[in-house]
Amino acid sequence: MADSIQLEGVIPVLPVPFCEDQSLDLDAFATEVRWAVERPIDGLALFGLASEYWKLDDRERLTLVETLVASVERRKPVVVSVTDTSRFHAEKFARRVATMGVDALVVMPPHFMSPKPEKVIDHCRAVADAVAPLPVVVQYSPAYIGVSLPVDVFVKLHERSPNVGYVKVEPRPPGPMVEALRTASDGRIQCLIGQGGLTLADCRDRGIVGVMPGVAVAEVYRKLWDGLAAESVDPEILDLNDRLVALMSHIVPTIDMWVAAEKHLLAWRGVIDRPVLRDPSSPPEDGYVRHLRRCFDRIRPHLEDTHHDRNGQAVMETMINTGTRKTCLITGASRGIGLGIAKRLDRCGYRLALTCQSHDSLGKLHQELAHFSCTDHLPILCDVGEEAQIEAMFSQVDAVFGRLDALVVNAGIHRQESSTEIPPTHGTDSSPSTCAAPCSAAARPHGA
Repeated sequence: MADSIQLEGVIPVLPVPFCEDQSLDLDAFATEVRWAVERPIDGLALFGLASEYWKLDDRERLTLVETLVASVERRKPVVVSVTDTSRFHAEKFARRVATMGVDALVVMPPHFMSPKPEKVIDHCRAVADAVAPLPVVVQYSPAYIGVSLPVDVFVKLHERSPNVGYVKVEPRPPGPMVEALRTASDGRIQCLIGQGGLTLADCRDRGIVGVMPGVAVAEVYRKLWDGLAAESVDPEILDLNDRLVALMSHIVPTIDMWVAAEKHLLAWRGVIDRPVLRDPSSPPEDGYVRHLRRCFDRIRPHLEDTHHDRNGQAVMETMINTGTRKTCLITGASRGIGLGIAKRLDRCGYRLALTCQSHDSLGKLHQELAHFSCTDHLPILCDVGEEAQIEAMFSQVDAVFGRLDALVVNAGIHRQESSTEIPPTHGTDSSPSTCAAPCSAAARPHGA
């Protein structure tokens, strides 16, 4: 069991990545953790609402805790939520994870069948007493768990189990309860907030000790946490807060939208491959994702750009043109190298025109786009061996984006003739022609 620590600052909650078949993707989770540890944060949390904890079995939860602790390597405090609704299982899980190297626990009050306040106290006390003196946070999110509790319940809980020193306050708005808890407990109960930090500017003034948002834009929370503490807040910090509020207001209406948004943001940043939710779920429609991307682009200049691949190696993404986004045309983008380049440039903020030669490949490209982005992409059906179709391709790019900054010629024509039979316009070697010359020539009048 870890020594007792003080929870404070920015402590993001980690989403759980899944494979296409919805099985647990532990490699992706370890990559996500290593990336998160490099952010300017004060701890990492697991099994909050953003973690889809209700879709995980006990074995998966323990495996994730083990992976989290091993990947963090004691560089940041680790906070794990106990979400079981029965006292027996909650106490059992708490005892188990307390031996695995976690630094604090969050206990979700039982809510099924609307238990009375005294039963809630008994449940939370059982968890807290099982791991004392490990710090314990009680998560109070009435909108999601369906149980409303008065302030005196938390005060009594702290009096009976002193290691329950924190409440994650998530009523809407949380500010009044933050002040009520501080007053009723004479400052002994310290408060954190969640809900994406929507009310961070208000609650920072009310004396909260930390915020537990999602992890995808953790750098923004660090700047706001530090900047909003100033006696005179810099106008740039207030503007950044407005941008974050716009993003979070779009994200938080439902749990599925929230989790899906976090995973899309992480995919756009190159941290995870695909924003897969485990069923049952309600994936967001394209319009939601398009606006999410617009909100994301507004805060992108404030984000760092280092992540780690699955081998733990640092990889640098260049986040270019956050103000004026460039446009790139990629031929042969439905698979392989072309698709890989498209994903990388998408993470770097490019608007993309992507060509395929057949209706089948175009359908596959639409499926791929749905996984890593649904915004500012123009799929085009084009045979780059036909000059008329090449011209039409560039005309479509002009009509939709109004400019072309870069061209990646990946599609090619494979000819069976020997090199002596290939006409000069198609090159003079025996390899398949990539049509670079006709595409490059056609691109010049369009700016690329």
